[in-house]
Order: sequence, then C-alpha cells, then structure tokens
Amino acid sequence: MNMAYKKLAALGLVTAVGLFVPSMPGLAQINTESEAAEVETVEASYFLDLANVALSDRDYQNAIYQANKALQLEPDLAKVYLLRARAQEKLGRFQAAIEDLYAAAKLYEEENNQEGEAIARQMILDIR
Repeated sequence: MNMAYKKLAALGLVTAVGLFVPSMPGLAQINTESEAAEVETVEASYFLDLANVALSDRDYQNAIYQANKALQLEPDLAKVYLLRARAQEKLGRFQAAIEDLYAAAKLYEEENNQEGEAIARQMILDIR
C-alpha cells in the first residue's frame, strides 16, 4: 500500500513541477483559464487514482474520502460516483451507495454513455 501511495505522490510532484517551472524545456506553464481548468482535471484524476488504490486495498473510508476530494474539484465525474458507491456498499451504507449510483447513471445519460449508464443501473438493482 505504501509503495502505491509513494508512486502516486511522485506522479503528483512531477505534475506540479511541470506546471510551475516554465524555465525547464518541455515543461508546461499555466497561462490561461482553460489551462487552469485542465489542472483541475488532473487534480481530480489524482484523487480518483488514490480512491482506486484505497478501494483495492479495502480501505473503504479512505476511498470515500479521496472520491469526495475528486468530486469537490470536478463534481460531474460519473466514474467517481461509481467508485464511491462501491466503497459505500462495502461499508453497508446501501442508501448512500444507491444515491451515488443514481447520480452516476444520470451523468452517464447526459454524456450519452449507454454502457456506463447500464452499469450504474445494474449496480442499483444488485444492491436492492
């Protein structure tokens, strides 16, 4: 578990250095609002990665915590709701899991992602 967190932390450090050290060749610099929005996506995906690691390590509380951090940055990430629902279910929080799955299904529907929507809806049926 520690090794996975260290790898993800190193990835985050490399990303941060690339964003804020423009004097080094090949490294990015934030110049516009659209690029700043891309940084938020990277940060949200970073927390999603941490949540995935925690879920696979059966650290469900931490998975929920990391998923919440990702959703604070980007509240429209359907896959984060799916992940958080899995952690909620493992902790016996079935109503919270179902609410997350409905949110995921709605977001997938808005994205016209039929496969994602079907997965979320099937998970709802499995919990009930």
